[in-house]
Amino acid sequence: MSKFIVVDIETSALPTEKLAEIKPVFEPASNLKDPEKIKANLADKEAAWASDHALKAERGQILVIGLGHGDSFYEFLEGTEKAMLQVAWGQMLAMVQASGFIVGHNLWGFDLPYMLRRSWAVGVEVPHIFRRELGRRYMPDWCHDCMLVWSWGRPDERISLDMLAWALGFGRKLEGMTGADFAKVYAEDREKALLYLRRDLELTEKIYLRQTGQEAQ
Repeated sequence: MSKFIVVDIETSALPTEKLAEIKPVFEPASNLKDPEKIKANLADKEAAWASDHALKAERGQILVIGLGHGDSFYEFLEGTEKAMLQVAWGQMLAMVQASGFIVGHNLWGFDLPYMLRRSWAVGVEVPHIFRRELGRRYMPDWCHDCMLVWSWGRPDERISLDMLAWALGFGRKLEGMTGADFAKVYAEDREKALLYLRRDLELTEKIYLRQTGQEAQ
């Protein structure tokens, strides 16, 4: 069986006081006169602006980095972004240098670029082996993105982890929450949030082993 490490990050918006520095001044629709409708319109615009903070590295931050090492061993990096990223890059570099694979779902489209951008934001040095792939269109040899492998590189064939796991007979993600809920659940029930992340790592590992013909080895 090939050596690999599964990577999955969970993110949240930056603190409100930080985002206040770039928050735009919203204007209500010009045709509105009723104070309540104006209030509702402004609230809708603010909600729309805030809806993707966690998904944008310039407005978001990493809360937890989940690492799957195979053989049901899962590691959750928590704490400051700087410390998490330093450990994660170190482990990933060691894996690539050992001719292993970095595995994930939407890894090439989300997790890796997000980690790289947040590393720049907090002053973490990114190993050269990852920096030299900047702007590359296709996955390098050490990367296995389960979503891209399934889609054959076609944007119109992209698939969620939940649906791909179900299609391959591995069940579904943890019920009762989504990735969008992670930050809120993590603040209120850390153990439940980490169970959600663990399940994502488990499913991604199963998909990788199926896609590479290794699950029976």
